[in-house]
Amino acid sequence: FFFLMIRRPPRSTQSRSSAASDVYKRQVLSLSQALSSFRRLEEIKIKLKSNHITDEGVPALVSSLTRLPSLTTLSLDFESCRRIGDNTMSEISALFSHLRLLSSLTLSFGRTSLTDTGNSEFAKEVGNLIQLSNLEYSVERTELSDRGLAKLVMGLSSIPKLSKLRLQIRNCDAVKDKSLIKLANFLLSKTSLRDVFLAITRSENTKDGCAKVLTVADQRLFDSFSVE
Repeated sequence: FFFLMIRRPPRSTQSRSSAASDVYKRQVLSLSQALSSFRRLEEIKIKLKSNHITDEGVPALVSSLTRLPSLTTLSLDFESCRRIGDNTMSEISALFSHLRLLSSLTLSFGRTSLTDTGNSEFAKEVGNLIQLSNLEYSVERTELSDRGLAKLVMGLSSIPKLSKLRLQIRNCDAVKDKSLIKLANFLLSKTSLRDVFLAITRSENTKDGCAKVLTVADQRLFDSFSVE
């Protein structure tokens, strides 16, 4: 098991954005080099919380993960890293064909610069995780739209063993009823799903979609089903 949290640079660099960014790049590079030495790692949790971390610092980290063939659990938390976005998601998604044993994946992109482009890359590649049973995916307060969520749902449909899903799409203002109805239909038809948690912002634009999602619990006997 490996856990790392990177939150803020030394006080001497906090007022100089480029200097702080360089500090983080060096930290992420050191992390990448360290991971390459632990080929038998099965569980990794990495939390990067800072506006100074950018897409440019991620490729080395992702490359190191391709050399961990025993990995079964991966958690990458970019919450509030506002300079992280589509390029990072594309790099992570390209990993999936290498992680043949991965059974649990947590990706947190809340309050980042992620758009439909990055979500589409995730949706296109996530089906390569043939052992994945547990997925936690947060896109809270991002630029996810109706189109992006619809593609995400298609991606979720391609995960053969998915049994537990935790999906947070709060305060994504461009998400509307149409894609939420597609999400509801997916929940109804994905017979492997047993445990579901959804966090959805309800508004006039999502009222019918949220209602459709709520009816799914009455039509399917989940072990656990909750909506916030």
